[in-house]
Amino acid sequence: MFDVVTLGSANVDVFVKAKGETVSHEHHQDVCFNLGAKILIDQLITSTGGGATNSAAALSRLGFKTGCIAKIGKDHNGALILNELETDKIDFLGAIGDEPTGYSVILTGIAKDRTILVYKGINNSLKEKEVRSFGAKWLYVSSMIGESFETARRMVKKHKANGCYAFNPSLYVAKKGLHELKDFIDGCNLLVLNKEEAIALVGGKTTTINHLLKVLSGYAKNVIITDGEKGASGTDGKIKYTLIPTKIKVVETTGAGDAFASGALAGLMKANNLKIAMQWGYEEAVSVIRRIGAKNNLLTSTELIRAMKKPAKVLVEELKC
Repeated sequence: MFDVVTLGSANVDVFVKAKGETVSHEHHQDVCFNLGAKILIDQLITSTGGGATNSAAALSRLGFKTGCIAKIGKDHNGALILNELETDKIDFLGAIGDEPTGYSVILTGIAKDRTILVYKGINNSLKEKEVRSFGAKWLYVSSMIGESFETARRMVKKHKANGCYAFNPSLYVAKKGLHELKDFIDGCNLLVLNKEEAIALVGGKTTTINHLLKVLSGYAKNVIITDGEKGASGTDGKIKYTLIPTKIKVVETTGAGDAFASGALAGLMKANNLKIAMQWGYEEAVSVIRRIGAKNNLLTSTELIRAMKKPAKVLVEELKC
């Protein structure tokens, strides 16, 4: 019996640090490289990523018996992912196929942010029959699309009858809306998403955090909405928890969302307390953004206990619309 099994994508991530220009376009900043130019790269780092493997690594390093469901190819990148899962003592419960393993190129070092080019590859074609049978107290579901999205839907339906689960959708999944994602969020024990994703999920209209929490708590038992450097807000449907962030140096933000969601799940599993869950999630995210790579600075249980000696401040009040 696993403590938790993660379900989602598995990629090889290549971080490329290069000098590019930023330009304003339609009220946001874009990255600009000269067409036809040869751009010199200052730094090149390769690691593994994807929602399934990032969350599995976080949870395993915190001491939970962890399994991982994803689909990888019979290639060098697939072997790299399997090797890292084995190093983190994570059981691979997914599938290996003939298509290429997922791949991401992450452009960093531009205006203290990053742009990600994602090749989903074999990630989109996971079939339910390809997943090894398992028993787990918790199922952690991150974003999947294509055939894999429907596989995830069926697995959530089966698991929620006898176990707990968490859901961490990306923006492209959140845009499907409440009706399309009802099977994922209705009865969900922990829903974690950022503010942009929450707005997309409830209908794409800008609204207040309180309203977002109120709407989503009508489906999920516990909801956490992160908001970058502004911190995070959460609710159990009655109480609102507002996490006040501290000022920290950001090196690279890839994997911060996965780290926060995984840490929050770990806190909920360990303490059954949403306030503590949010503090655990915050400490994981803060640690990850201090290094390049989604897994390179994940906390061990000892490191998390040390960090929690001075936890982030959380305000507690009644949830009001």
